[in-house]
Amino acid sequence: MNYSTLIEPRSSRYPEALHKMRLVPMRRLLEGATEGCVPLRVTLTQEADQQIFMCHVSNITDQRHSWKVTRSDYEFESLKNDILDHATCQSSSCSGSCEAIRDYLTTCFPKKRFLGLRHRHRSEERKQRFESMLMHLLRCVLLPGSAMRCFTSRKCLPPKLFHFLQVDDAKDRRSLLQIFVDNHQQSIANESLSESDEYDNSHCTICMDTLQQDCSQDEDKEEDDSETATVAFPCGHLFHRDCIFEWLLFQFHCPLCRSRVGPKAVKSYCCAKKSIQWWLGDFEQDPLEEVGSVKTC
Repeated sequence: MNYSTLIEPRSSRYPEALHKMRLVPMRRLLEGATEGCVPLRVTLTQEADQQIFMCHVSNITDQRHSWKVTRSDYEFESLKNDILDHATCQSSSCSGSCEAIRDYLTTCFPKKRFLGLRHRHRSEERKQRFESMLMHLLRCVLLPGSAMRCFTSRKCLPPKLFHFLQVDDAKDRRSLLQIFVDNHQQSIANESLSESDEYDNSHCTICMDTLQQDCSQDEDKEEDDSETATVAFPCGHLFHRDCIFEWLLFQFHCPLCRSRVGPKAVKSYCCAKKSIQWWLGDFEQDPLEEVGSVKTC
């Protein structure tokens, strides 16, 4: 999907812009201290064989949903190399943060001289580095930010990361704002558009195809999470679920009226070497809090 005509210029400012910004030092990212509202969490434990790690993955929206994945040093290195070579673009005019992602991975990844050491301190450091790497990649994929603005990273990075962590359920793959929109469908569906709204809600303005308008309020109706299902934004504008869910990977405004999606948040910036990456965090209210039952049209 080409979103180039909908993405705002970098210099644009909106009346409902974020009220705070902050700079996150690279050191804090390496320590894994900025998880924020990332929907998935990963912690690592080391097996008796110090080259093997157990990844404990959990969905913070459902504490009962968690699983374990066993990975080796070699598999971590393969993931890193795969992302460097195939999940980030090499273009100097990249619209996202591919260079920042590569800089982070090369800085964060344990040096080869550590791999053969059995010293407890070195083993703990290696485990922490792997854990920080996974959490940063989840931050890139699941929080709205600059990482997913690039088409290459948006299409290639999430599948590789989810495969590594065995995130098989589609609900576990949803980004933070995708969960927010899903959780608020019932309350949004009951709100009518303003009479002054000039937009035609009969078509999705991203793909221009017709929208389904037979939204059912039947509590027993199974949730529709198909690509052509219709979802409503807090502002009242309607879109195809699949179209707008891709948009929400890197934007936090309605593509039509530019009203903010989700609570106010802090826009965090991190400078890796000469490249910059940003993402949302520290929301005023919990964007993952459920509001009623999920409804889609």
